[in-house]
Amino acid sequence: MKNLVLLLVVFLLFSCGSRDKSAEKVRISQDSIISKDLLVLLLADIHLVDAALLLNRNKGIKPDHDINFYYNGVFQKYRISKRRFEQNLDYWKQNPEEFGKVYEEVIAYLSKRRSLGSDQY
Repeated sequence: MKNLVLLLVVFLLFSCGSRDKSAEKVRISQDSIISKDLLVLLLADIHLVDAALLLNRNKGIKPDHDINFYYNGVFQKYRISKRRFEQNLDYWKQNPEEFGKVYEEVIAYLSKRRSLGSDQY
């Protein structure tokens, strides 16, 4: 499970960061920054969507909808836009040490959720 999450983290970071922003610092207003606690839940749900789609694909099951349909469902759940999510990823990636701590919490959350069963958490 931990390796799957790590693989999904790497995939997410590369798929959302297609623009070259190495020379420019991402600026985002303070009220647009997603809190660390909310970001943990949001990222966990995004990785669960990714994992479910990957498992189904490996079983030969085609998704009923485009992947963005599922991501948009997660964004709606947390009442944020895809643009705000992407801006926050760019913001958090500027501080890899802190972002790494966020992902440690994502992994802990998913591990706890798995141990309790998805209907218990």
